[in-house]
Amino acid sequence: MDLDQVRFNLTEKQLRVGKLRVAGGAVNLRIDEAGRINIAQIARKDPEKKTTEAQPLEPLESNAKSVPPASPSPLWTANADSIEIKDIGFGLDDFSRATPVSMGVSSIGVSFAAKILSGSKETKVLLEDFSSELKEAHIQRLDASQPVFRPIS
Repeated sequence: MDLDQVRFNLTEKQLRVGKLRVAGGAVNLRIDEAGRINIAQIARKDPEKKTTEAQPLEPLESNAKSVPPASPSPLWTANADSIEIKDIGFGLDDFSRATPVSMGVSSIGVSFAAKILSGSKETKVLLEDFSSELKEAHIQRLDASQPVFRPIS
């Protein structure tokens, strides 16, 4: 991962990234027979752990005048001149289907520029100069020796 030309201005609520590049790696996902995906198990709640819910606060009695609502806070902005993700392998084994399948690509690549405006009520995202590349895509039944789908070279 390479990150270049980063500027963060807390006063003006701005983040600027010149270039973010992530290259090399793989993501392998598995969906079990019950439809649970393996990454969901990383951050799941422990069902045995009991948590106490927050009790509502009692209103304070006061003779003070009510405070007018605050004006909306200024927008946060984030801009990235170049985001590049390349040479990332992806695989998915899905055992939740009547016929389990395996699908994937040997390499995924995307590149784009991004602008994000985030306020109290909405967030706007603009992606520009978007390009993508997939290499060696396949879909295969897990019980078969030949893929259901494979591009011809």
